[in-house]
Formats: sequence, C-alpha cells, structure tokens
Amino acid sequence: MKVETIISLVKELEKIRGIRSRNSYFGAWCGFVVSLIWLARLYMLSIEKSPNQGLEWFPAFMFVVALILCLQSFYIIVRHITNKKFAIIIEALLENKKVD
Repeated sequence: MKVETIISLVKELEKIRGIRSRNSYFGAWCGFVVSLIWLARLYMLSIEKSPNQGLEWFPAFMFVVALILCLQSFYIIVRHITNKKFAIIIEALLENKKVD
C-alpha cells in the first residue's frame, strides 16, 4: 500500500473517532424514542380533533420539529453504526500493513 493511502486511512480513522466522541449514540436513541412518542401523540391529537377544524400553525410546527428530531437522531444512529464498521475495517487494514 502506498504511503499516501496509509496516511489518508489514518486521517479517516481519526476523523471517525472524533465524530464518535462528539455525538452521543445513547442520546440519539433517546431523541429518536422521544420524537416517535411525540409524533404518535400529535397523530392521536389530530385524530381526536373534529374534522371540520382547519390546520392550526402550532401543531403543524410541533410536527415539523418532532419530525426533524426523529430524522436527525436516525441519521446519528446510522452514522455511528457505519462509522464503527468502517473503523474496524480501517484498523484491520492498518494492522495488516504493520505486520508485513
């Protein structure tokens, strides 16, 4: 393997480790569960409303906020899992080169 490739792998591994330490995986799961409960509650409130009431701005705003929180938490969870797998692969490649 070229020296430039090894250097870029080491930099990528450090970047992955930095991302892992900055964002909380547990916090993302908590945010995901809370946002799902929040979305379910908003959905139940919309069902309980009478059908001839118009769309109010506050429930719509709360729905958007809960949806953004849910998507952001899901993104952090998926990124954490994929970064963990990439870190294992990169470490294996670097260890393999150190043995040779």
